[in-house]
Amino acid sequence: MMITKALDKKDHKSARFLAEKMCALAGVFEMGKYNECATMFNVVVAEQNVEGTFNVVKQLLENVDTICDFQKSRLYKHIKFQDVENPYAEEMKKELIAGFQNEEDFAYMKGYKPWKKLLAKY
Repeated sequence: MMITKALDKKDHKSARFLAEKMCALAGVFEMGKYNECATMFNVVVAEQNVEGTFNVVKQLLENVDTICDFQKSRLYKHIKFQDVENPYAEEMKKELIAGFQNEEDFAYMKGYKPWKKLLAKY
């Protein structure tokens, strides 16, 4: 919520700072690689950071299957989870790709060949 407020105020520096802290916390709390990099997504999109967007999106797509990894952590052994696997990983990838192909939201990525290649890969 703090990141969103900073982005609403166009305070990209604060948003990035907060996102980096959230990434670190996701690592400390063993939330999985997907959750570690997801917090930076809105920041790089708001900045229209071509390379940053590419790198975050690549990590998200490569790690969508880690979204439930926290269930395997000893930190949460006191919690009973129904399923350790993410049965929706492939469906999530398809939805992510469809969103990333939105030409209006990602117009700033047009012409960046690695972006086009990445989206075609999935």
